[in-house]
Order: sequence, then structure tokens, then C-alpha cells
Amino acid sequence: MVTVITKTIGSGKDYASFTLAEADVTNIGTSADLVANDEAIVFEADAGTYNESLACSSTLTTDATRQVTYKPAAGSEHGGVFGAGVHISSAVTAVISYDDFLRFEGLSFVGANVTFAIQSGIGWTVTGCLIHSTTAAFAFFATGNTSSSSRGLLENCVLKQDTNHQGMRFLTGPSGNGYYRAVNNTTVTGSVWIFESRGAPLDVELINNLNLGPGVQELLSGGGSVIQSGSNNYSTATRPWPVAIQGSPYPITASQSADPGAGDYALYVGKNGALLDSPNNDVIGQGVGPAANSDVPLFDILGNFRAGDTANPGAFEIPQATYTWKKTIGPVGRDYATFTLAEADVTNIPTSTDLVNENEAIVFEADAGTYDEQFQVVSAIVADATRNVTYKPAAGSEHGGSSSSGVILYRAGAGQNGHVIDDDYTVVQGLVAQQVSSAAGRVPWTLQGDNLVVRDCIGFDSGTGARTFYITGSGITLLNCVANAPTYYAFDSAPSVGNRVDLINCTALGNGANAAFTLSDQAIGNFVNCLNLRSSGTDWRVFGSGHTITGSNNFGNNATFGFPAAIQGSPYPVTETTDTNPGPGDWAIYDAATGALIDDPDNDVLAGGIGPDANPDVPTTDIIGNPRTGLTTEPGAFVLPPPVVEEDTWNPVMVRSNNPVDVHGVLVFGDAYINAVEDTLTATGPSATDTTAAIPIGTSALWVQLVSQTGTLDVGDAVDLKVEISASQSITLATLNALSTSATHVPGLLQFSVDCQNQSTEATPLYPRVKLVNSSGVDAAEVVSVRVVAIGVKTYNTTWS
Repeated sequence: MVTVITKTIGSGKDYASFTLAEADVTNIGTSADLVANDEAIVFEADAGTYNESLACSSTLTTDATRQVTYKPAAGSEHGGVFGAGVHISSAVTAVISYDDFLRFEGLSFVGANVTFAIQSGIGWTVTGCLIHSTTAAFAFFATGNTSSSSRGLLENCVLKQDTNHQGMRFLTGPSGNGYYRAVNNTTVTGSVWIFESRGAPLDVELINNLNLGPGVQELLSGGGSVIQSGSNNYSTATRPWPVAIQGSPYPITASQSADPGAGDYALYVGKNGALLDSPNNDVIGQGVGPAANSDVPLFDILGNFRAGDTANPGAFEIPQATYTWKKTIGPVGRDYATFTLAEADVTNIPTSTDLVNENEAIVFEADAGTYDEQFQVVSAIVADATRNVTYKPAAGSEHGGSSSSGVILYRAGAGQNGHVIDDDYTVVQGLVAQQVSSAAGRVPWTLQGDNLVVRDCIGFDSGTGARTFYITGSGITLLNCVANAPTYYAFDSAPSVGNRVDLINCTALGNGANAAFTLSDQAIGNFVNCLNLRSSGTDWRVFGSGHTITGSNNFGNNATFGFPAAIQGSPYPVTETTDTNPGPGDWAIYDAATGALIDDPDNDVLAGGIGPDANPDVPTTDIIGNPRTGLTTEPGAFVLPPPVVEEDTWNPVMVRSNNPVDVHGVLVFGDAYINAVEDTLTATGPSATDTTAAIPIGTSALWVQLVSQTGTLDVGDAVDLKVEISASQSITLATLNALSTSATHVPGLLQFSVDCQNQSTEATPLYPRVKLVNSSGVDAAEVVSVRVVAIGVKTYNTTWS
């Protein structure tokens, strides 16, 4: 059994540097012949930067198991980050090696020339390393491995070259064949691999390599040749790998975006080339696994396990999810007392200001309260649609649809400007901006960064001549927002020429004399399910010409200056009102305090919007988190609330809904009934005149399904199952006779259709109801129980279905 001799490198360790360790390497074993001694030497280095150039040229005798290894000590690993862990930094070449079977594991290197150079030696291994060249030279170079049975091995490494993009080079000279194997390596910054033969044949096995740029370039001179074998290698279309060793799909487009659109993509993390955890990453699972090819390493660069017939190409086996930094804002015991302090520190929170490159995001969660400050998002952060900065309320601090609740960004002094979002890709969610100064021209929300997402936000402006949402950036999306603008524009969309804005399910309130929704000259606007509830002014205004306008199902009150006909909802126009009994007309009935639509039979815009099942751009929740589903929905920021379960002293459950709903119950013979609600009744149930369980259903088509019957009726006796429409009107659905067993299922759908409206005049209507009635010969000793399901179809003038 091989005896392993372990030595340490680092401050206060056996050797202070790699150079000192290598200088002593022949004195560590019993002799310089490790094979004869059956010994191996392992150097374990502490994390830190070692400023040196390591030259490995010893007189040791080694083989594949008795050799020298350089690796990090436990806890000193690089974690996939260049410059972290055990890092050797050189102004020229970081490592130059001539030794056979030398191993380098899990180290980081940077050099200003060829960073890692192997000039001779057979059977060497470089695994799990990060190799970075900052100038016009190769990150990795190897020549002189002349043994076909002891190939030089490069595996699980990440190569980066900053200037001429030559990631690595395998070379043979005029004589002496070269044999190499490269498995599961990643090359970033578009660096090409060069295979060069200057006469002697070069033989390279290539498996699961991921080149996030061009593939390979062959250089032949002096009659040289290059053999490339293997499988599942990926690169872009430039200088592709040979067809026989390509993976599929091929070629790929390398991108750091989580959702780049149509195409075949290798999505990666910029800082290290790790695969990005995204459903749009087409190379995930497209490498060969160790069960199918034993040359594939069982562990990746971070020590994660590989198994099975398939694996991921490149050095990282597990795709990397975006890491989110979470911070809190609030007056007591939080990371930051104000939004201003949070934003001032935003560039110090992530690993670097380039969130895309680091694959990181930042989320600030704020406590409910009034923040009297000007909130300005202006920083050096680099972001995209998934790696960005979000400002939102903490759980329990939501505004609930009210402009005076939740997290309020407040401006009151004369001349105080509102809140400015200037950083691209910022997400602002669920915040309230109040501009209560009477001074003209102050704007609650100014949105001038590109690709912003503002959702579930409220803007309130009590001044004059101000826009509530002033949109000047490109690619901005507003979802479920409410603008309460008493005098001026509610949503003023003014992106520059050719740029786009999307407003979806937004509501305008107030009595402004100007347009609720606008679009600037030659801009692109997409308006879906928007709703103008302002009592004066116009729905729509465009400035200039050459616009591109798309969308649908928008509602307003102005027939002359309404939304363009192609994007209007129906009916159009509608008259906004808070009156729940407005009389004839086309109405949008709403709550004056919030702009939420009211469930009322005269509300003609209910379900007038397009739903998320028909348009995926429509958000699946509304401004307060209620679900928005189906092919249709309400326009504006609010949907009607979902079914509410209410408790009652007699009826355990009352179901109120806007959709058909099944309700069921068990009737036990006696003077008992079920009023189309889930209820278990006994023989001593309420009397026929008891109205505590009555539920009015108005005009409704009703079905009753008999699910099962049990009981002890005597032969010849019978009970009728009825629906009573009124005290004088009933329908017999079924006559139930004696049973031969204690429980027999009697399925059946018993349908009746009747106009129930105005049949009941009680303050709490009793009818219709389902009831068991003695039909023939039943006495007090007999019991029958049935289970029924009542199915109601609601119309809007009812309170139950």
C-alpha cells in the first residue's frame, strides 16, 4: 500500500511557498525513487495568494500512483472563483513543469504570459483548476507527453484568456508524438483551443468540453497531423469541433441571459463559466456520464458528484442558481433605516457591481410605514431581467390596495421632487408613492431606467400639473398599478423614438382634466386590460406620429378621445360610477377609495379583460395578490376576490362565488331540508318555518344529484325528495322506497330549471330548498338518509352559487 507523506504550505506551515516546497521535494521521501519506496508526496496549501512562479523540474522517479500532488488544504478550496482559495499569481508564467505524473488539484492560477506551461513529462494531471491569462498568451500549454498509455490529462478546469482569446494549446514538435486527454473543461471569454503539429502526430481525446466561444483550430506544418476523438463537445459555429465529436445541439450560442429567446443556447455564469440554472439552457444533461464513459470524472470542479449515462458538459456538474442577497429596510432593527441608506450601500452588497457576471440578485424588503425621503435608484449596478435589484414590502407590510397603507414613500414639502428609478432592470413591487405638495410639476414616480418592472404599485398626487407615473425609459413594464391623479396625466408614457412601454392591468383614478394614458412621438406602446375611472379628462392621448400601438381589452369613458378602437374592450365607452344601482347604461362600478371593481350585476366591465390563459403577458395575480386566471378577467389592477367562506350559527358553511360551485349535504328524514349549502341535518332539524338557514339564490338554473341513500324504510313505505320553490310550489325529484341493503348508491342527475327570482319575500329568503317529505306510510321508527349534491349556476344579481 502506498505511503502518503503529507506536507503543508502556508504561513507558519512546513513551507512558506510553493517554490520552497518544490525545492525540497527530493528530500521528503525515503529516497528520490518514490516508486521503489512505494511512497507519494502530497502538499496541502492554505488559502491565500502566492506571488511566485513555480518551476517543477526534479529528479524524482514517479508513476501513476506514486507521485507528487499539489492541492488545497481542507477549507481552502477556490469554490469556483478565480483568485480565491489557493491562488498562485505571477507577472510571467505561474507554473512551468517538466516532471512525470505530477498532479495539480483545485488551485487557481493567473499569469501575464503563458499561465500554466507543461514543457515535458508524461502522465501529468491538472484537475479542478482555474487558469487565467491576462495578456496575449495561452492560459494553458502542453507539449512533450510522448506516452500513449500515460496521456497528459486536463479535466474539470476553467480556462480564461483576456486578450487574444487563445485558451489552450497542445503541441508536438518535429519528432515525438503527443498524447493528451481533455475532459469536462470549460473555456470562457471566447477562447479557442489550438492543436498544433509541427511534424509529429498529435493525438487528443476530447470529452464533454464546453467552449463558450469558437471551438478548435488545427495548425499543421512539416507534414504534421492531428487526431481528435471523443464525444459531446460544444462550441459556437466559428471553428467548430469535428462533427464526429460534437454534442447535440450544435453549434450553440453562448449567453449569460437566463432567457435569450429562440435558439440553441449554452447559458453560463460570466464569472466562471458555470452553467446557468435555466429551463432555456439547451446543453444541460447533454454530456456523456461516467456510467457510459469511464474517462468522465466522478466529481466536478467543486466536488459535486457525477453519475449515470449523462452529465453536463464543462467543469461544473450542477447548474448554478442565482444567489439572492436579502436586506431589510425599516426604522427599528433593520439593515437600513431608510430607502436612501439602502440605495447608497447597494454597490457594496454583492460580490461585485456586475450582478450578471456574478449571477447574483439583491432584494430589499421594507417594513410598513411612511418614509419621508426622495427615493432615487442611481448606481453603478450592472443587471439584467433576473440578476437585478428589487424593492418590495416585507411580509405583512403590503398596502392592501390602499394609497394610505403599507410602505409609503412620502413627499410633502413645496418643491420636493418625487421618486426616480434610474438603474436598468430595477424591480419595484408593492410600494406607494405619495406626492401631497400642492406645488405644480412634482411627479410621484419617474421611471427613466431601461427595462424596469413596476408592479402592484400606487401613485398618489394631490398637486397640480404633475404626472403620476412618468415613463421615459425603454422597455419598461407596469403591471397592476394604480395612478390616482386628480389633475394631470395618470400614466404618461414618453419613451424615446422607437422604444417600447407595456402597461398591463393598470387603473387610472381621479378627476384630471388631461389624458389618463399617453404615448409619445414614434414610440411603441402595448396596452392591455387598462381601465380609466377618472371623472373628467380623456382616456388617451398621443403626441406626434409614427406610433406602434398594440394590446386589447382597454376600457375608458370617452367616446371621442378613447383608446384606439383596435385595443378597446367591449362595451366602449363605459361610464365610471360608485353607484351600485346606476340604471340603464354601460357602467364601470368601482370603489372610490381604491379603484377596485365591485361585484354587481350592472357592472358591465366585469370579465371584460383578457385573461392570462389567453395572453401570457397578463399577470396571474392582481395588485393585492388575488389570483387572476382563465381566458377572461377584470380590466384594471384588481380582480374580483375569490370565493369567501363565511361561518353561520346554523349553516356551518356558506359558499359565495362568482363561478359555478358544487355544494352537498346529508338529509335525514324528518321535517328537515337543505338550502343548497353543505349541511348535515338530523331528524330534529329546523322547522319548515325556520329561516336561519335560508340562502337567496335569485335567478338560477339548479340541478340536484342524488348520490346515495341509506335507511330502514319498511316495504311499501316511501319518501319524496323535493325541491321547494315557494310555500306553494315544489318539484318532486324522486320517490325513495325501501332498501334491500343498509347502503345502496342511487346515482342520478335530477334536473329542474325554474325562475326563482322574487319567489321569496322574506328579509332572509327561505326558498328554494331541498326537502324530504313523507310520501307513504313512514312512521317515527323509520329513518332514511340521502346524500345530495346541489349545483347552482350564478347570475350576477345573486349572492350565492
